[in-house]
Amino acid sequence: MFEALSDKADLIVLDDPISAFDENKKFAIIRRLFDNQKASFRDKTVLMLTHDMQPIIDYVHGKFFVRYGLTTRVSAVLIQNDKGVIQEQEIKDSDFMNVVTLTETMAKDISESIPVRIVNLRKHIEITEGDISTLPAYDILSNLIHGRTNLFDKSGNPLTDQYKSSGMEFIRQFIPNHSYEDLLGEMSDDKLKSLMTTTNYYYKTIAARLLLERKEGLLQQLRKEFPAACKFLNESNHIENDYVFQLDPRKFYSAPKNFISEIESFVSARLS
Repeated sequence: MFEALSDKADLIVLDDPISAFDENKKFAIIRRLFDNQKASFRDKTVLMLTHDMQPIIDYVHGKFFVRYGLTTRVSAVLIQNDKGVIQEQEIKDSDFMNVVTLTETMAKDISESIPVRIVNLRKHIEITEGDISTLPAYDILSNLIHGRTNLFDKSGNPLTDQYKSSGMEFIRQFIPNHSYEDLLGEMSDDKLKSLMTTTNYYYKTIAARLLLERKEGLLQQLRKEFPAACKFLNESNHIENDYVFQLDPRKFYSAPKNFISEIESFVSARLS
């Protein structure tokens, strides 16, 4: 810090300066770097590059600088490399939602496709319900995701009409006016393949995950051939995020472009 100040730099670049530290150290370091009472980077042009979401949550959503009287203005952008072209997308406070609200909002959004709503409803249940193994709605959603006409539990036992009715009653709180058969029709392979043709990478990964789920051995094969891409694919369907807050994946989806290309080529080769 003092070297940059003594050089009177017009632009100061911080390359992931705090991600390796404990949470209390992160707070102390940033507080010192932009201190209003001592020599610091306050009110200078500082570009901080990081892979860590926590500072974005703290400084943009949590308004850390404002709350602690630091006068340096803060803004954030998501930077992505798209085939050699750097793209920037501003991240605003309103772009953050806690994951419970986000999954519920997406499950209830009538403008969204049924596959996106179904996947987010299952994630919402994973977060909010205690023992999902005893929840009829979770079994119904799993059957929808697998595209089953005949419904079974995890042990392969047929679901009773009463069990199915109980599960659908819960699901209709989020997706009203649909029968199981209606939802199943919107989750067909053809509908999912159509969803894969969109330009939105989040939708592509959801569709690919559902398609591969239905063909025995394909997910394992993808994991073997493209393990990193498979990890991103799995995160589109299940809760694996460490943070309470996250960005709306429909707007901010940070899977590397080459992972999307690997997934698309894999699905095309096996399911065309």
